[in-house]
Amino acid sequence: MVETNNPEYWHGLAEKGKADDEILIEIENLKRKHGESDSTTIFSKESPKFFFRKEFTTGLSQELKNIFTSKSNFPPEEIKEKTKRFREEVKEYLVTVHIKKIACEITFDAFPLLKLIKALDTLIDEARFTITPHEILLEFMDPSRICLVRITLSDSSYKFYREAKIYLNIGNFKDVLKNEASDKASLSIQFGEKVLFLTIKSGKYGAKINRTLDYIDLETEDIPFTHLTSIVYTFNFTLEQQKFQYTMKNLGVYSDIIDISSENQSVKFSENGEIGKGEFTWNEKQLLRLQVSEEENLSSHSLSFLSWVDKITQVLCKKDPIHFSVKHDHPIRIKTDFTQLGDSSLLYFLAPRIPEEDYDDDMEDF
Repeated sequence: MVETNNPEYWHGLAEKGKADDEILIEIENLKRKHGESDSTTIFSKESPKFFFRKEFTTGLSQELKNIFTSKSNFPPEEIKEKTKRFREEVKEYLVTVHIKKIACEITFDAFPLLKLIKALDTLIDEARFTITPHEILLEFMDPSRICLVRITLSDSSYKFYREAKIYLNIGNFKDVLKNEASDKASLSIQFGEKVLFLTIKSGKYGAKINRTLDYIDLETEDIPFTHLTSIVYTFNFTLEQQKFQYTMKNLGVYSDIIDISSENQSVKFSENGEIGKGEFTWNEKQLLRLQVSEEENLSSHSLSFLSWVDKITQVLCKKDPIHFSVKHDHPIRIKTDFTQLGDSSLLYFLAPRIPEEDYDDDMEDF
């Protein structure tokens, strides 16, 4: 039995932990060094495939062996095993950087991402994915120029290699994400130079599915978020996802135009039509949050575009919050976090409905 009350035991563990940390730093430095090297010194091409040069593999093995020998007193068999394992890890990294020329990679649960992309497919046909050091951004305006959307894809698994702007057909993206909720699959995505690489791993069966998706040629305009994000809203409330879904199911009886307002410490959704009128009310106790700073805060919006938010928030759990910000005759702002997709989030602006005679000026709201 190990004497855990012996100071030398704890000192030995501390020294081992320190050595392990130093080894990982050395290996990361080794990856970076070869990642910045000329690829012709690493790979030989025998069309259509690339192979690691024999002399490179031999040299890499020696570099790793030197790291393990100098940093810790590993027995020869353990050094041999670690050299082999980390050699494959370094090689995989070099394929990512030099052959696939990856801009970034990220891993999510597969089915929530499929639900998100299915919702996107009902609003737009193509989208630009902007790769940044900390996240992947989708910013777009719908074809009718009624709403502006920013979706941030982020997770602790995110690895950034270089900035890039990548364009995908959303319908095709939905198709290659095909998976079932019951499979409990994980999804790893690599944004390559010309191709998207996807690996879906079944949690139920352990099987692995590899797919690719070609990029499309597209030019998109930059989305004017700066003005919108500076709006000071006078009426804010928060609903659980299940309550917002229930609200959407019970609107649209009389009209596609929904008035949203506050009244007597409650939130009211109203609609008027030829056959009558209806009101749907949540009181303050039924909301997660309610804040009102001005009496006049009614704003009218398209039910079709509010219903799209209901579609994309199907990614959420029933009690997850959705935040709404309203100001008279201003775009409504809707925000939520997709906790099922790591640190991902939605920011959505929907223009107010205005009289027909003012239609040509509606983009002034943006």
